[in-house]
This record gives sequence, C-alpha cells and structure tokens, in this order.
Amino acid sequence: MTVKHAVQAVPLPMVKYVAVRICLFHIVNEDMGILHFPSPPLNPIMRRKQSQGLCHLASTLVCLFSPFSHRSSHNSQTAAFVNQRDTMVKLIKTSEVVEVLPDVTVAVKNRNVRVKGPRGQLTKNFKHFNCDLRMIANGKKVLVELWFGTSKQKSCVQTVCSLITNMMVGVTQGYRYKMRFAYAHFPIKVAFPTQDPKTGKKIKEGSLIEVRNFLGEFFVRRIYMRPGCKVFRSEDVKDEIVLEGNDLAFLSQSAAEIQQSVLVKNKDIRKFLDGIYVSESGPIEAEY
Repeated sequence: MTVKHAVQAVPLPMVKYVAVRICLFHIVNEDMGILHFPSPPLNPIMRRKQSQGLCHLASTLVCLFSPFSHRSSHNSQTAAFVNQRDTMVKLIKTSEVVEVLPDVTVAVKNRNVRVKGPRGQLTKNFKHFNCDLRMIANGKKVLVELWFGTSKQKSCVQTVCSLITNMMVGVTQGYRYKMRFAYAHFPIKVAFPTQDPKTGKKIKEGSLIEVRNFLGEFFVRRIYMRPGCKVFRSEDVKDEIVLEGNDLAFLSQSAAEIQQSVLVKNKDIRKFLDGIYVSESGPIEAEY
C-alpha cells in the first residue's frame, strides 16, 4: 500500500482524551487491491468532493476503532464523527432504554408495540420512525436504536421512548382531563345522550357530549369521544366535566375538540371569554 499524499494527525488539546483528525487524500493498493481510489480529478469541485468523502471514511474508522468513541451515559450511548469542516456532527449510533413498569407486559414486533396492563391494552405503530425497536433483559426493558442519523433525527428516539412510557402509564393509572365552563350571561348546558342522533342506534354513555346555549345560540354542538375515552359531569364541582381514558393522545384530542367547538366568532375575544377550557390534566392519582 502506497500513500501519495501524507496522512495528517493533529491532536486537539484541552480535552480529556486525544482526538485525532485524519485527512486522507489518496490511497492506492496495487498488490492486494483492497482499497483503490482513482487519481484526483482535474476539476477542482470534483477533487474537493472526493477529498471530503475520504475524510468522512477516515473519521468513521477512527471513531469505530477508538476506545473512546462510544461514550455511554446513564441510559444512552452515542458515537459521533465530524466532517472535514467541523460544521455538522454525524451520529453513528443513538440508543435509549425504557424500563417496563411492574404489572405491565410489552411486546414488540415489526415496530408495532403492544402494552398490556390492569386497565387494558394499547397498541401503537412506530413504522414511520426510522429506528430499531426490540426487547432486552428478558422483556424488562425496551431498546430504541437509531443508526447514522442527524442531530434532528436523534430527537425521534426520545419521542418513541416518551410514547411508550405514556402507554405504560395509561394501562396502569390512566389519564384524566378536567374542563371548566366559562360564561358571563348565557349558562352553558351539556348533555350526554345514550342514542346516536344521526343513526338512532344506542351508544355507550359518555361517548358523546352535546353542548347547548353557548352565547344564547340554538345550535347544538355534538362532539364524539375518541375510542377508549369517556366524558361525564363532575360530582363535586359545578360547571365542570371530566374526561378519562388510557390513551393520552386520544384523550387530549377529545378535550381539544370540545374546546374548539365553542370558539367565539366575530366578537372581541378579550371581552367575550365564554368557552370550555382545560383546568387540570395528568395521570389519575390513586384514591386511598
């Protein structure tokens, strides 16, 4: 193997370990033929692109074989290499571990996550995320890995972990949203019918809410709850409704649809503050 252009190794001071930057321009192996790169092109633009690609390769090899390349924190491991201009960090591997809660069973197959608990079962598809999901430690932990991702793509790893954690909390504790009525003159009235006004079929109580007399209007606003969510009137507080469910995404979306159904139109919203607003949200606390 002959090296026509010298290999430059420049140590960077003021760090705990020595970082090596290698600028590799031209390597020719005439005997074994393992690595072969053609002569530098005459076009300066193509020559710069070729040199940048070789620098990426050299930096990747240094990070893979260096004992300091994989730095592990409490529950994450990230290895990175920097390009020639030191302007962008390329993440070789990013991983997070989610611990399974007690009394919860998690199953992962083809990026489909199924969580079972005392309150029921939730399923979520993560195929739109470019990451690997698998169970480790005999089903007690969920490992989320991302290979060769950018800094922006790294954020999806923590997003997946948060969604799985919310699913486990939902099947063990559940989530609850409380919404209060705000009105100055016309009292807001709500009802929870057990018959669908569109089809005439029986429906489960708490799956539909009707809002009447908003700003004195005769129009009836009907909001259907998302699957697994129910709404009922609070027994302790006047002019308050409570939403409960296991899926945090469905529950928050149902609360948002109720709030957006009673928006004030063609009036000054600084003066007309009527509406239904979220006053409390979070997991259901155990009642002793």
